[in-house]
Amino acid sequence: MLENLKKYLMIFTGIFFLTLAINNVFIPFKILSGGITGFTLFVHLLTGAEKGMTFFLMNIPLVIIGFIFVNRKFMIETFITMFTLSLALKYGSSVDLNIQSSLNAMFFGGVTYGLGLGIIFKTGASTGGIDILAKIAKKYFNYSMGTFLITFNLIIVALSAYFFNIDSALNTMIVILIYGQVSNLVVRGFNRECNVFIISEKEKEIVMMIESIFGNEPVEIFEKYAEDEDTNKKMIFYTVRYSKVPMLEENIKAIDPEAYVTITETLEVVGKQRLI
Repeated sequence: MLENLKKYLMIFTGIFFLTLAINNVFIPFKILSGGITGFTLFVHLLTGAEKGMTFFLMNIPLVIIGFIFVNRKFMIETFITMFTLSLALKYGSSVDLNIQSSLNAMFFGGVTYGLGLGIIFKTGASTGGIDILAKIAKKYFNYSMGTFLITFNLIIVALSAYFFNIDSALNTMIVILIYGQVSNLVVRGFNRECNVFIISEKEKEIVMMIESIFGNEPVEIFEKYAEDEDTNKKMIFYTVRYSKVPMLEENIKAIDPEAYVTITETLEVVGKQRLI
């Protein structure tokens, strides 16, 4: 019960930031966002249609499709978020933020909108819209969600350029880039983790170095690395903070200059391991 209360409190907080950016920055400066929200703003600015109802009506078919093809629990939370955001867009009042330049509008709007999206995504919910179609495209057609979303957002930018002006299109593109980065930071945090794969004949020395410098944390060693039975190389797997990667690389090189090291960024780490 308490967990659900916390989740919906976060969702409503995220909706507050989204509404703040849309009503007070995007609309006055004719800046569109990505996805269905951006298309809603486009219709509103072009025709004067009420944005809350437009957003709701555009999402209804997508939500129905989502209930059929996507996880129902996810869609219930998404519908609640979408419905609440529709009400906020319809009844939320505008506040004079005294923003004079488009540069300040892009920065403030992008950061505020990204903060709202990030908070909502952090709960596992969504604002609906094109994300639903992207999930379906990924699940049933193996079509990249990133490519799908980028393609749709490019259409939004093109509409902005054609019906408004180039400045509006460029502002929209920059805002999409800003809020994308901000939402990622909110969801993943500033302390990013990396998976490090080390292939070396000196795995014992490397493991001892990791334990002595980074703490006595779990280190996986794969006993057999290659089909060649004469090789003594083994593979070490370790998860470390992004900020500590240069130090780790330097110490690995000092132990085994011939070691093969690959580093991949990790979206999330689940478990009890404490990262240094």
